[in-house]
Amino acid sequence: MTPDRNGNIKLEIYCSKATRAYLYIGEQRINVYLLPNTDISFIADFNNLYKSIKFTGKNAADNNYLAAEFLEGFYEKSNAYSQFEDELEFKLFVDSLELANKEFLQNYGIQKLSNGFKSYITNSINYQYIYPRWMDRIGYDRTTRQLDFNKPVSEDFFDFLKTLNLGDQEAHDNSSYILALNRYLYEFQDKKIEVPKEVNDGDRLLYKARAKFDSRKKLFKNKVLDMQLTLLMRDYLEGMAKDSNFADSLLSDYRNSCKNLDYVSIIEKIYNQNLNFSPGKQAPDFELQDVNGKLVSLSSLKGKVVFMDFWATWCVPCLASMPKTLKLIDKFKDNAEVVFLLINVSDNMENWKNYLKENSLPGINLYANKEQSKIIRDSFNIPGIPRYILIDKDGKFIDAKAGNGDNTVRQIANALKL
Repeated sequence: MTPDRNGNIKLEIYCSKATRAYLYIGEQRINVYLLPNTDISFIADFNNLYKSIKFTGKNAADNNYLAAEFLEGFYEKSNAYSQFEDELEFKLFVDSLELANKEFLQNYGIQKLSNGFKSYITNSINYQYIYPRWMDRIGYDRTTRQLDFNKPVSEDFFDFLKTLNLGDQEAHDNSSYILALNRYLYEFQDKKIEVPKEVNDGDRLLYKARAKFDSRKKLFKNKVLDMQLTLLMRDYLEGMAKDSNFADSLLSDYRNSCKNLDYVSIIEKIYNQNLNFSPGKQAPDFELQDVNGKLVSLSSLKGKVVFMDFWATWCVPCLASMPKTLKLIDKFKDNAEVVFLLINVSDNMENWKNYLKENSLPGINLYANKEQSKIIRDSFNIPGIPRYILIDKDGKFIDAKAGNGDNTVRQIANALKL
């Protein structure tokens, strides 16, 4: 956006309810809390944005609090798990940050904040420290500068998750609460799902989707149930598009279980859109630079089977899964009919290049800048990474939500008619 002659910028945003959002100014990001039909203004020195920003308007106090809290850096400090070797020491460190955050809120003057924001920020503080506590399960080798995903932890390490309130209806749509529940589900529900050996590879994803759906129906109620089922459906919609009978069955169960009709409408719309990514549909084209600045397009690879790994240097799950991708590449390294694209998205170019210098990644390494990342993620419907997509020789989808393991080996082999 371009400022007017007085240096002012006006931006209109539609929101049907109170919403937490991010406002980007260049490479800098501001946390804002927006209310419907409400004007809010701020002034700031962009060279010293976070210290100088001052909001005015109906819910200015809410936004000024967010700016002040950001400067304190409570949550950012809690992500220093890789700097601690002692498990208890890190736990006490995070506990102290959470307590300091709560005291900061009280001392700031909670009575000045709007009622909706009080609820939002209180829930956020109550739940946002669950994730960094969980992340302490990942170690860091200072010698090799590599993450250790097999760090040994104590037997009772995950007990803090057992105290989580699974029925906090007021916090059902709070992002911190959702992430905390996600960690609980991963450790105590989803990891325990065992797919019977007789289930073929192509149906394993669907089996897990049904098992997770049923476990959430038993575990949650009311608004929390609606939200958790909706998130699960969103995550598995593309896989469901491969099997219309399974999709019809699970969608029917979802409609009967979820009482929020707006959620149901959104899921049905997304499902219909995802039919565009089903096997045999044409994949969107794109053109990106490789590490040497050479442009590479997907259409230029027609005649080859293409495996795409979308990742970022800041994405811990991406880095944790990278060895599987490298193993997959090694499996087909002598086959010229297969191309592997490692596409870095939503990242910093310098970080990407430094990572490639320190880590030898085979295949074709491509970089998508901020604008290109948005286009590609929208075009291929990629809400989160890592993401793996398999394309056939005609540029059509084999699997828009592929893995990078044994089943993908078989899918590639079938596409090559080996």
